[in-house]
Parts: sequence; C-alpha cells; structure tokens
Amino acid sequence: MLEVAAAVTALVCLGCGEEPRFVSVLLPTDTYDTAGPYLIEAWVVAPAGSKEFTVHLLATPEATSTRDLVGTLVETRDGSERWQLSLPGRPAGTAFYFFLALVERSGHKVVYPAGAPAKLASFRVLATAE
Repeated sequence: MLEVAAAVTALVCLGCGEEPRFVSVLLPTDTYDTAGPYLIEAWVVAPAGSKEFTVHLLATPEATSTRDLVGTLVETRDGSERWQLSLPGRPAGTAFYFFLALVERSGHKVVYPAGAPAKLASFRVLATAE
C-alpha cells in the first residue's frame, strides 16, 4: 500500500513549481494546398491546468488587432496536454500571421513563439507555377 501512496503523491506533484510552457509545436508551412485545413498543434505543460489555448491571427505582421480562435483539448498524458486548431483553406496568395497563447487556470500566460506578438509565426498559401 505504501508504494501506491507514493505513486499517487508523485502524480499529484508532477509539475509542482513549474511555469506553463510549450513543449512541442506543429505549425503549417508554406503550401500549395488551397483546400486546407491547416493544422496547428501544441503539446503544453500547465501545472495548474489549462484554462484556454488560443491562436491569435493578424491580418499583417504590423497589425495591432487580432482575430482570436480557441483551440480544442484533444489529449492529456503524463502531465501535458495536446491542443489542436484547424484553419480553413484559403486562396493562393493568402498569408497567415499568428501566435499561440496558453492561459493557465492560475492566470499565468505563455506565448509561442517567444516574444509574441512582436515575433510571429507565419505561412503562405502559394500559387502553383504556370
């Protein structure tokens, strides 16, 4: 019985004292696919539990306002969470500029890429060569 109690204690304390962070991020790259969807996926560690995972889209890299899309929690494993969001297909010539934000239940917030919104992730829907 002592071993079970120790295992439960270790599970409860997993991530104690840690800040939320992005562990792994899968982002779309430049593509010729106009049909989409374009998948964004992130594994995160949020010791207090995640409150919200959001993708903030900007019309241009210089834009100051965002269109915010809330992701879906699809899996939890070993103290981490996997979030996903799909962007719909767009015509050739479209550029996406965005950053990810995770808000923990404690109120801590972390962004990806580091330095966002000054630093953004991006990809383009390319025109096919004629």
